[in-house]
Amino acid sequence: APPHPSSGKRRAYQLDQIFIQKHQLRHTTNAKRKFDGVASDHAALFIAFHLPKIIKKKKKRKNESDGINPDTNTPSPPVVQKIDNNILRNEGLSTFQKKTNEYFSNLQPEKTDLLSPSELLDDFEEHIVQSAIDVAAKKKKFRPDWFTESEKILLDAIEKRNNAFKAHIKHPSESNQINLREARHHLLRIKRKAKRQWQFAYASKCKKADFVVKPKEAWDMVFKLMEGFQKHHHTYLPANFKNKKGIEAKTDSDNANILNSHFHSLFNSDVQVDPSVLDEIPQHAVKTELGVLPTAKEVKSAIASMAYEKAPGQSEVTTDMLKSLTPEAINFYTERIQEFWKVLFLYVILTFTETLRLDALPAQFAFFPENKNGNLSTCKGRLLSQPTSAKGKPFQFSSSFYVDDSFFIFQDRQDLLQAIVQLDKHFSRFGLIMHLGSETSKSKSEAMFSPASLKQARDELDNNILPADLLLPNNKKVHYVSKFKYLGSIITPLLNEDIEIQTRISKAKSIMGASKDFFDNKDVDKRIKAQIYIAGPLNALLWGCEAWNLTRANQNKLMTFHHSAIRRILGIRWDQVRQKHIKNKEVRGMLCNMPNVDAFITRRTATYIGKIVRSDSDTLPKKFLAASG
Repeated sequence: APPHPSSGKRRAYQLDQIFIQKHQLRHTTNAKRKFDGVASDHAALFIAFHLPKIIKKKKKRKNESDGINPDTNTPSPPVVQKIDNNILRNEGLSTFQKKTNEYFSNLQPEKTDLLSPSELLDDFEEHIVQSAIDVAAKKKKFRPDWFTESEKILLDAIEKRNNAFKAHIKHPSESNQINLREARHHLLRIKRKAKRQWQFAYASKCKKADFVVKPKEAWDMVFKLMEGFQKHHHTYLPANFKNKKGIEAKTDSDNANILNSHFHSLFNSDVQVDPSVLDEIPQHAVKTELGVLPTAKEVKSAIASMAYEKAPGQSEVTTDMLKSLTPEAINFYTERIQEFWKVLFLYVILTFTETLRLDALPAQFAFFPENKNGNLSTCKGRLLSQPTSAKGKPFQFSSSFYVDDSFFIFQDRQDLLQAIVQLDKHFSRFGLIMHLGSETSKSKSEAMFSPASLKQARDELDNNILPADLLLPNNKKVHYVSKFKYLGSIITPLLNEDIEIQTRISKAKSIMGASKDFFDNKDVDKRIKAQIYIAGPLNALLWGCEAWNLTRANQNKLMTFHHSAIRRILGIRWDQVRQKHIKNKEVRGMLCNMPNVDAFITRRTATYIGKIVRSDSDTLPKKFLAASG
């Protein structure tokens, strides 16, 4: 920096940004804050950083290539390999079918007799997966971040900037200052170019044709662009649980204890079941066709109707593998399914009967897997966020049933109170527990009061005035709320969409913010940006719009967000709109003639009404819509 005008002393130059590679941070020998007596909003740091001339690469330790962990001398966990379905369906199809048929030539009769149908099917599915891995295993590619990818060019530019800065400090002159300015500008240009090239590799793989040929890979590229430049530095920290008193857990052990207590009370609830209530339930007509064994034609038809590129289940068998099997393999599959089908209904009936027995003892439920020696005192386990040293305790559970997503409408408070008592008694006959509050906890079952006057409803909502809690027998209660979410929609006593619209706009804004790096990318086609906007932010904005009764004010709020989002995607600033008098219609036309938001609402509403009209006449939605019953 130039000398001080009064003292003539030079002050150290303070950098706003310091670029240090991640693997070189270990060469930092000292770092502390330095204060020179000058009031400033910047914190001056003193960093002692020493880089050796030659950085030695980390050598591969012995047994590391053999899948052995050298620290614990135990086998490393297996690496899950992905399958390239394009290879499996095309050039690798004949090899896959040949390897699959090898199972039948190596299948011994003793194995068929000893294994059950489900075990034999599992063994065959393991062979299918292994054959697919041998033929079409996808090599997992790890792409470095933008700085590492252009590391050499960036380091050269940084060194050039540093040399110019040193020359300017030693010999302050106009020419050295110009050289320093040019070196800084050159570094900024190199940074922008490196970031642009890093994003272009992803943007070039999410064009319109890619969404038709390889939609899954194209969406992966979109999500990569949404992650931005610093996503690889972010660490996911799951939220902690709260106990019944509302105290948040501090450690992983506290989280495990809260879950242990919750599931123990859930699965060991002391309820009395009334078997006679089953006789009062209307029974569906008996469908004898479900007891008939599935034929080979039905199995082949089911496999043929499966879609490609679907995620596998627990067996890791994908739909692409099933559709690529030979007729011999499909017949083997059909025989195993038929054998399993014979015992399926018997197993279901026995399980259901055992569940309803009143004298059934609670079965052991280990939230953490027990040790192989069966010693429950040394039972260990861990959550996804816990270290390997975390421990848990086994606990017991008995059968449990659930019912949720129900609501009831009543005329007055007395009818509501009486109905809650009757519902609690009725559910208890099935062994169900109604979520009611107590003196120390709120109830999950909530009540909401809608006044007869809209003015009264607005005053009570603005001032947060709620009726007194509903007091029930056995010191139970149900509290009132001013709003609650049901099936994704927020309902208030005003019975309008004001709060729902605000919530939808906030959700859509959050998605726009998360997609900032994607919409800012200049290499992505505008047509793709328009499609992603419709699938993401606009879909979140119009969630549940089929049942909205919009006012002009709410419709204007939706249109305002719609046009602001389009301007954000196109990079149009608000001052440009005022200076050039850009109309909303022109803005929508710039983004692939995007329709207005009311057109999307009308289209979705018409689609929903058409679905109801085409449904059977005895369905409740059609009866409600046609006002017939």
